[in-house]
Amino acid sequence: MPPCGRSACSLSADVYKKKVSTDVRLIEEWRAQEKYKPSFNLSPGMNAPVLYNESSNGLVRTVMHTMKWGLIPSFGPVPVNMSNARSETLKEKPCFRKLLNTRRCVVLFDGFYEWQNTATNKKPFFIRFGKGLKQDASDAETCSMLAMAGLYDVWHNEELNEDIYTFTIITTDAAKDMAHIHDRMPVVLPNAQVVNQWLDCQKIPFDAVAYLLRPYEGMNWYRVAPLVGSIRNNAPEC
Repeated sequence: MPPCGRSACSLSADVYKKKVSTDVRLIEEWRAQEKYKPSFNLSPGMNAPVLYNESSNGLVRTVMHTMKWGLIPSFGPVPVNMSNARSETLKEKPCFRKLLNTRRCVVLFDGFYEWQNTATNKKPFFIRFGKGLKQDASDAETCSMLAMAGLYDVWHNEELNEDIYTFTIITTDAAKDMAHIHDRMPVVLPNAQVVNQWLDCQKIPFDAVAYLLRPYEGMNWYRVAPLVGSIRNNAPEC
């Protein structure tokens, strides 16, 4: 399983929008909201809300849009998994390079799952933003959302005559304090200031925000049940 290949986005639509507006920035419009389905066990191929900036008549605003996890380039599907994008090689991959100055986005989850390899098995952990939190999912509505750097693209499906919005999550080396679980982690955007910088493609070029693509040590984690290994399981016990 790729790093950050399973996540949780469990809040109801109303609570989710309220938390985004409170924790990150005011959201005036949520496009394709009807496609959002709360999940304790979200995997690539499923839908999740994403933030990005758009400009119209000289005005810039932030939009929330439910997109499919797993980037499909504008020219069409490719036979590789693009649910993640390695920060170290973004400029080397044409599918990602063309988006760095135009289609940066922020992905907001409760947290993500990683599996620790041991001599006998794999142990799943749930990882989320902030230290000293409860060791379960009971406070998801009150804890801070995990904001991650991403990229998005739009492919026009001729057969359906529909624009398909998709995204990828950027990863980096794991922070030292959680490297014993996995060697990679998503790029975390820990406050509204850096979220705004990452989103501001209109004024801030990628090279000016590339410093954000680094490990972050403000995470909290705890063991979860092995049942999270199957996407058929979708419950708070995950």
